[in-house]
Amino acid sequence: MKVCSKCGKEKPLTEFYKDKQKKDGLRPNCKKCHNAATRQYKLDHREEINKLGRQWYAEHNEQEKDRCRKYHADHHTERSVYKKKYNAEHRDEAILYSKQYRIEHRDKCNATSRLYAQRYPERIKARAITNNAIAAGEITRPGICEICGKPCKPDAHHWSYLKEHWLDVIWPCRSCHGLIHAEEREILCQNQ
Repeated sequence: MKVCSKCGKEKPLTEFYKDKQKKDGLRPNCKKCHNAATRQYKLDHREEINKLGRQWYAEHNEQEKDRCRKYHADHHTERSVYKKKYNAEHRDEAILYSKQYRIEHRDKCNATSRLYAQRYPERIKARAITNNAIAAGEITRPGICEICGKPCKPDAHHWSYLKEHWLDVIWPCRSCHGLIHAEEREILCQNQ
């Protein structure tokens, strides 16, 4: 047992953080008091702490980016599993948030859509032609992913946006479709 120098209460040794510089190897104030003091210090010195953080990040920007890239590459599978599980558990919340965001930021969303349509008119046309063909029964959306075989309502992936290929689509599930685009982005980055 030890008495906290801050609150004066006698507490078990497990209620104190370790400190090698002290005789007994423990901090003089208990964890609860130490955490409260730390929180208060951060509130009182928020601007200074944020400034130091921004300064450090500016000096170590490339190093941090490399660390993040390495972490994402090393933990890709476990992050993917976690994201799938999280998204499945919070699907309704995400849909509600997305709808609410679009309502509150309608102008921004519309501007982004207009910019995309100006930049990629052939993609917009290809999607419209494909959706019209599906509605007219000219092409049929299968009930499974053509890549992994998972039963779903697959996306229509255009491997080319040339006019003669607008109806030449493959049918991947959302996950496989994302992987296709990730591979395409990686190839583009390597070629630049």
